[in-house]
Amino acid sequence: VTAKKSAMSEVAKRKSKRKSAAIDAAEDPCKLTPDEEAVAKALLWELPSKEGKLAGMKVGIFLADEAIEFLLKSRFASPGKDGKEAVIKDARAATQLMSTLLAKGLFQRALKLQKDKRSSRREDKTGSKRDEKAIEKADQQSSKEDSTAKVAAVDDEAAAARERREKRARERQEKRKRGRPRLEIHELQAFVPNAGEVYIWHYDPTRPRNVVLGFLMVLGSILLCLFPMWPLQLRTGTYYLSIGALCLLGGLISLSLLRYPLFGLIWCLSLGRLHFWFLPNLTEDVGVLESFVPVISYDWSTTKTPAVASTAAASSTGTAEASDGANNGSKKTN
Repeated sequence: VTAKKSAMSEVAKRKSKRKSAAIDAAEDPCKLTPDEEAVAKALLWELPSKEGKLAGMKVGIFLADEAIEFLLKSRFASPGKDGKEAVIKDARAATQLMSTLLAKGLFQRALKLQKDKRSSRREDKTGSKRDEKAIEKADQQSSKEDSTAKVAAVDDEAAAARERREKRARERQEKRKRGRPRLEIHELQAFVPNAGEVYIWHYDPTRPRNVVLGFLMVLGSILLCLFPMWPLQLRTGTYYLSIGALCLLGGLISLSLLRYPLFGLIWCLSLGRLHFWFLPNLTEDVGVLESFVPVISYDWSTTKTPAVASTAAASSTGTAEASDGANNGSKKTN
């Protein structure tokens, strides 16, 4: 009897919840039901995020086929432990739910814009003009001049120019793969579960961790205001801890500034061939531990810099002219 009563009470609670949800939906059509809100948060926080550009602004985007696949593999596609039916039974139900979320303004359908080929060609030409000129000049000089030192210097300069051009081409390809696509709002606002269909997020709920962090910040501010009331030992420990943090910060700033004179000194002493860095990842966008790994890095280049190559070429030219003058003088005396 008690089991029947408890089951009947649970059924009554479910019916009352459904009625209240229906009443709320009738009063505010854009208000989300608990299931819709849970699905929207799971899509926003658990689906791999991507970025795009809409009118020059960075926006979060997702693909329709990836969203449907995520929902069919998520916890919403399986029944609950308490006998609750699955929110999403098949792909059709998932599409209907996404259409409902679209109608309630959680996201919008967008259209990818193709990049102008003229602008990309212009960028390629502007970036490789110097290298092409250097290669042409190197070929002309190598064909005209017979000196061994000059030919070696010119060949090194041409090889360096070709390497720079190939590296720039690889960087452009990687940037195109990683770049944010340019978007515009689609005229037809409907959810189409096809591959390549892009949707822009407008739904931005407050994350639970943000609430916790905000509470901790308020609590920390109150504790700092009550600093004069802290015990003496705690205040002394806080003072020494702040002094240690300031010393650590000053040491890191000093290291980051001293790296550049050290690099310039070694570069000058090696005539531009040795690139030596102390803590090369200290100022890079990496984690705390990765900033101190590796401790040193160096790169010994066999190719000379343009300044060194021109100096070597000038010295070889002077030597050749001096030897020619000496030979001519000896011929005249004879």
